[in-house]
Amino acid sequence: MSHPLEAYFCETKNGNIPDEKAKDTLKSLVNDDRLIKDVCSIFNEYNNVDTVCYAVGKLYDVNGESYGCITILSEDVFALIGKEDLEQSQERFNHILIGSYLEYKKYGKDLGQEVFETWDEYVDIIMSKNFLSLYENGVRAKLIHNTSIANTSMPVVVFILYQNYDVIYG
Repeated sequence: MSHPLEAYFCETKNGNIPDEKAKDTLKSLVNDDRLIKDVCSIFNEYNNVDTVCYAVGKLYDVNGESYGCITILSEDVFALIGKEDLEQSQERFNHILIGSYLEYKKYGKDLGQEVFETWDEYVDIIMSKNFLSLYENGVRAKLIHNTSIANTSMPVVVFILYQNYDVIYG
């Protein structure tokens, strides 16, 4: 699979699980060593500090099923947001990004292969509309998928937020 979105679209997970089990699933994924290692290597690719990251998972009820969303911020993005606004910002990121993902999944299936080609542009539009000052400072969201995410028992989407210095400095 060439795009993380393709991996998510192929999953057939049931979100009809007890809330406590869903919370435990998110908690274990937020603390998963393999996921953190993968995220740090992506941060490194974008010249973001790769030794510290900030992850928050949030559980949502989507049509009666549990659905998880995790955002993982680089240290560079944390420096832009600030410690006092971190929790509120991450909850807003989760809410906006999970909603965008579910909307795209619902309407994007009719696009065929183009669905994967337009996803990144769609996420950029969502980020610029909802987080303009961060977007203007190069903050971008990227959907990721790895084995740890694939092995969860419930539907979970994971995004990283990093600072794209190429956008700022050209």
